[in-house]
Amino acid sequence: MIPESTRAIIAASRVHLLPEVYRYASASAVRHPERHRMVHRDAHETTVVTTEEGLLDLDVVELNQDRWRLFDIACANPFYCVGFINAITVPM
Repeated sequence: MIPESTRAIIAASRVHLLPEVYRYASASAVRHPERHRMVHRDAHETTVVTTEEGLLDLDVVELNQDRWRLFDIACANPFYCVGFINAITVPM
């Protein structure tokens, strides 16, 4: 059961599908990191989420062959929304 407070936050939140198609890549170099959706570095690799065009800014080591569409979810009150992710993903 979704708490009423969570229902109110969901109603006030914004969710939309981003128009771009995204790719996941492992890269040895990333030029212009500000142009990419995500650049994550850890001790083992650098993973980048970017558009097809953004791949040109990378020295790609490995490219995930899948193409992804992303949802942009702006929770109206992210720190006080118990059950938000569960409530919006169960219908999917």
